Amino acid sequence: MLSADEVRGIGGVCEKNDIIAIEDAAYLGMVTSDQKMPVTPMNSIAHHTDNFFLLLSASKMFSYAGERIGVLISSSSLMGRSYDALEEMFSCKRFDLAVKRTIFNLTAGAPHTAQYGVAGILKAINDGKYDLVETLSEYGRRAKAVKSILLHNGFHIVYKSNGDESENGFYLTFGFPGLTAAQLLKELLYHGITALPLSVFGSSSKDGLRACVGLLEPKFFSVFERRIQNFSKSKMMIVV
Repeated sequence: MLSADEVRGIGGVCEKNDIIAIEDAAYLGMVTSDQKMPVTPMNSIAHHTDNFFLLLSASKMFSYAGERIGVLISSSSLMGRSYDALEEMFSCKRFDLAVKRTIFNLTAGAPHTAQYGVAGILKAINDGKYDLVETLSEYGRRAKAVKSILLHNGFHIVYKSNGDESENGFYLTFGFPGLTAAQLLKELLYHGITALPLSVFGSSSKDGLRACVGLLEPKFFSVFERRIQNFSKSKMMIVV
C-alpha cells in the first residue's frame, strides 16, 4: 500500500526516465478508510504518467472466481508508440500489437462467457447501474470489526496502510507480542482460527500473519470474538 506522495514520486521517475510502471491493482476498491470512499477509490500511477499498465482481477473486484480472468489497462499514448527492438521478437514495431500478441499467447483461452460477463459489469459500472464502491465496502466493514476485536485482545497491526491504521481491506495483517508467526499460527489453530505467515508472501516480518475477511460473515463475528478472547486468556500457556 503506497501513499499518494509515493505513487506521485514513482510516476515522476517513470516520466523522467521513460520507464513503464506495472501496477498490481487486483484489489482495486477493496481497501477503504473509515471515511466515505471517493468515486475513484485508489491512488494509481495512471494519474501521474502515461507509461503504465494496470492489472485488474475479476475474481477479486467482482467476486468472479473460477474463470481466472483479468483486465490489462494502459494508455493510448503508450499503446501508440513504436520500438525497433520489438521487431525481432514480435515481427512488429508497434507496442500495442506486441502486447496483444503476447497476451494471446499467454492466455488464449479466456472463454467468451467470461469476457462478456466482465464487459457487461464494467459497462454497468460506467453507466451508473452498479455501485461497485458500495459492494466492495463490505470488506472494509468486516475488516474494521475484525481489527477492533484483535486490538481489544492484545494483538497489534503489522502493516498500517498508508501509515493510517484506520484503513481496512480484504486482508489485514496482525501479530501478538512475544510470538513468532509460526507460534501464533499454531496457537490460533488450537482455537479454530487460521491465517498465513507473512513470510509466505515475501514479507521480512517474522512475527506477523495475514488473514482474509472475505468469508467471515457478520453473523460469525461473535464466534470469532469468543475464540480470540479464549486465546488471549490462555496466552501464557504457549507451547513452543
